[in-house]
Amino acid sequence: MDACTLALQLAVDKLYMEFPYYGTRRVMLHLRRQGHAVGRDKARSLMAAVGWRTIHPGPRTTKPRPGHRIYPYLLRDLDVIRPGEVWCADITYIPVRGGFFYLVAVMDWASRFVLAWELDNTMEVGFCVSAMEEALRRHGAPLISNTDPH
Repeated sequence: MDACTLALQLAVDKLYMEFPYYGTRRVMLHLRRQGHAVGRDKARSLMAAVGWRTIHPGPRTTKPRPGHRIYPYLLRDLDVIRPGEVWCADITYIPVRGGFFYLVAVMDWASRFVLAWELDNTMEVGFCVSAMEEALRRHGAPLISNTDPH
């Protein structure tokens, strides 16, 4: 292996540690900005040589079924001004080497305060229930609890 290829592999390896979600296009552009004359095919082979596996979300599993009733959003015009009126909860994923962690957060709409949160490596219901129970235990029940229905 020549010194140029070794330098490229080292650059790609460092890039992977910082941006594991990059694909071949972004790797190619990043290497070009560093002065390397690299195309997508070369970026792809360099990525394969260092064992790069792009981290990205899986298939969208929350598509509504055809014919499923769409409910109106009742909180659209509600002025939330006092803490404890409306809480929201949502889940997001955090890419890590080898997969994802899932983060659920329960927040108060008025204060934007995070009431409780949980982190888990599976998307099973237990950690969501645990976060909501923790928020209820610490802060009492809100008037309205709002979550994404999908």
